[in-house]
Amino acid sequence: MREEIYAFPEGKEEKPFHVGMAGISYCDGSYKIQRARSGITVLEYVKQGTGTIVMGQKRLSPQKGDIYILPKGRSHHYFSSKENPWVKIWFNIHGSLAPLLLEQYGLANTFVFSGLGLADFFEREISQVRAFSTGRREAVHPHLAVRFHGLMNQLTACLPLDPQKPIYPAPVAEVISYIEKNATKRLSCRSFALASGVSVSQTNRLFRKHLGTTPYDYYLNHRLHLVKDMLKNTCLPLRSIAWNLDFFDEYHLAHFFKTRSGISPGQYRGKAALIHDSGEDVT
Repeated sequence: MREEIYAFPEGKEEKPFHVGMAGISYCDGSYKIQRARSGITVLEYVKQGTGTIVMGQKRLSPQKGDIYILPKGRSHHYFSSKENPWVKIWFNIHGSLAPLLLEQYGLANTFVFSGLGLADFFEREISQVRAFSTGRREAVHPHLAVRFHGLMNQLTACLPLDPQKPIYPAPVAEVISYIEKNATKRLSCRSFALASGVSVSQTNRLFRKHLGTTPYDYYLNHRLHLVKDMLKNTCLPLRSIAWNLDFFDEYHLAHFFKTRSGISPGQYRGKAALIHDSGEDVT
């Protein structure tokens, strides 16, 4: 078999998110991986072929277009089909942040995700890894930390429906889905109307009726939660968070955050750090 591999050895100090290796595997019938109580989280995208994952009593068969994530601390056992072998993009992730995000997003026990159409996402990110490997190597880790966080948000669409979750009319549901998938970008009221299939005024009216707020305010609150998650769970500087969430700069982000939360990003991060050891949470 053939592999394209990019390695980023970890330094002496363990980081919360570190991509040890990434690459593309062109598997054959001999491809088989086993890790007892794995020390890494594995993120992989199947470009072609089929294979098998065994996680405890679960036996799963990821195929073309599927994503699979195997968390740190679990035993990993997976292998490619001989007749129709995998071609896959993969990332081996060290540190505590990836399993924490999987837990927080309710994804820790869902290993295979289908039907999301994220081929371009993975092709783009492995191209970024390729570029980082010949240049600013340390920049790969904060870059992929933010991308991984955004991916978790999209993968929640694959979770089984919660019977307690309210069911909204189609235009409202479409806008909610659109916002949740695109909250890392700058969006407009016009884009919400395009997603809903009705006019801007009708979209606003339906949102107010069913959620008590406008689509734009819902979107801003969603962005606020993304910023809070990154402030709490990463060491990224404000400039990096601003860049990855498509704010103009860190000053624009700081103004947005203080306007909507009442405190500065630095104060929020400090408050989160102070109460971390108590086991409580900061909202």
